[in-house]
Amino acid sequence: MMPKRFLSKTKLTVPSVKKHLTEVRKFVRQQLEDINLGNVDKSQIVLAIDEACANAMVHGNQGNKSKSIDIEMSVDTEHLEIKISDDGSNDFDIAKHLSKDIEELVKNKEKGGMGLKLMHSVMDEVRFIREKSKNVCYLRKVLQ
Repeated sequence: MMPKRFLSKTKLTVPSVKKHLTEVRKFVRQQLEDINLGNVDKSQIVLAIDEACANAMVHGNQGNKSKSIDIEMSVDTEHLEIKISDDGSNDFDIAKHLSKDIEELVKNKEKGGMGLKLMHSVMDEVRFIREKSKNVCYLRKVLQ
């Protein structure tokens, strides 16, 4: 089996400060420019990545401004892959947040979980793993 050959692979590191989400969105839009997707799909991907980065800053790094997050984007002819890494602990219970449906979250005016639902609705794959003492949110989109 031949190794996967990426057409482009880029990385951005930003401090865990929400004002840097503007920089993240700009970076993501630039990486999506040459990908054959409609504007709506591109906007949804930007939103999903923005949400994952906000979660990494707020929940992963606990809002610690001295910490940063890494965003890696890789594109090949068939897929877009994104890895968002933070320095948080590994005590995140994803199942707890995904078990509720959106209507229940809205009805109960709960703050957590909506972004995860959004990421799962936009991306073809969403995984949370622990890698080299980092939390990693792995997002994947099939390009058609």
